[in-house]
Amino acid sequence: MRSTITGAPSTTRRQARDHGGRLEGKSEKVVRRGDWNECEVICDGDLIQVKVNGLQTAEIRDTVRMKGVIALQLHRGPAMQAEFRNLRLKKIR
Repeated sequence: MRSTITGAPSTTRRQARDHGGRLEGKSEKVVRRGDWNECEVICDGDLIQVKVNGLQTAEIRDTVRMKGVIALQLHRGPAMQAEFRNLRLKKIR
């Protein structure tokens, strides 16, 4: 994933939020601004793990939604662009 925004390439709970153009939280040290970043989302039952460039930035359990869609999105705010490449889905069970 590559983005023109100066904040986090993805919102992973409260740990990687964009606060006035700067990153806060775990992603701050590993995000390559203006370059490609790897975002890995692992869903195993009710466990959801998010990794940004190999660093785990979120781990949550969600027993409410066990089925659904996969969506790529940008959040509202200043004009921005996000690009995605090499998207892969892999069934783990």
